[in-house]
Amino acid sequence: MGLANLLATIGRLPRAAESAEVIVSTKQNAWRRLFNGRPMTSQWVVRNTIACEEFGPFRFAFHLKPLGDNRVGFAHVTQRMWFFGIPIPRWCMLYADGDSEVPSNATKKGWNVRVHVKHPWFGTIVTYEGFLAVSSATPSLE
Repeated sequence: MGLANLLATIGRLPRAAESAEVIVSTKQNAWRRLFNGRPMTSQWVVRNTIACEEFGPFRFAFHLKPLGDNRVGFAHVTQRMWFFGIPIPRWCMLYADGDSEVPSNATKKGWNVRVHVKHPWFGTIVTYEGFLAVSSATPSLE
């Protein structure tokens, strides 16, 4: 099992795929996602320009900043990481940087999402991107 697969298993992340059907539902601070039918839930807390996301034994703190250049959206830059509540030093933590942007020529409601997870020693762990469409239907992910 490679490092990416091991981290995905520990963090309850989806398996690698060229493409996946993803359904996202939010309730209070919980984000529930289905990746090809496999659930992943995380808890979000946002205060000012800092967002914390927790899933499985991982917790990340991100700095949120506007994209600029007439682009509507934000970038999230990893600031801290914890594993089972233990702070991980920057020199060996995972970085899950990315951005969410509303397309300038959007024909559907939603935004483009790009995330690049990397490790200082091992390089890229996983990269994913796609369009998250807003739907009036609220799927049940219970």
